[in-house]
Amino acid sequence: MDKRRTIAFKLNPDVNQTDKIVCDTL
Repeated sequence: MDKRRTIAFKLNPDVNQTDKIVCDTL
């Protein structure tokens, strides 16, 4: 997990979770 993703996760776990699912799909 890069720093930007870590920051995004701390700010909004829900958004990060969705982004993670999209990244995993790709």
